[in-house]
Amino acid sequence: MAAQELEQTQQNKGGRPSKIAQVQIQRTLRPYFGRGMTAAYTARMTGINIKTVCKYFDEWANEIIERDEKYYHNRGSKERERVAMTYDILISREFASLEKITDEIERLEKQKKEHPQHLKKEEQEILKTLSFLIEKRAAYALHIL
Repeated sequence: MAAQELEQTQQNKGGRPSKIAQVQIQRTLRPYFGRGMTAAYTARMTGINIKTVCKYFDEWANEIIERDEKYYHNRGSKERERVAMTYDILISREFASLEKITDEIERLEKQKKEHPQHLKKEEQEILKTLSFLIEKRAAYALHIL
């Protein structure tokens, strides 16, 4: 039975196709939609009313858009979390390095030994790096809010 005949013979009151007819119409239209055919071409090829074709094509396109938006939102959220975690790891490593240098300087001071200048310079560089990373992480957090 042709789609147009199906549409006309299995109608409910108000001119709408029955549920069974709607499913059959959708099955007829889905391959055209999947191949990216226009609604006008699909209507011409299947004999289904252009308004019906447009209705289903719009419905399916909106489903795809909604699904993609959810996917990209979730993906973006995971990416933001990954970037924040990377900052945390880098900051944690810098603090660990700072603790080692601070411990070494304190150990040398307790022994009343002079500590090498490079330790103080390293300490200052780590503090600069920490300051930079913390500032970057904060700016990133504020930017994504």
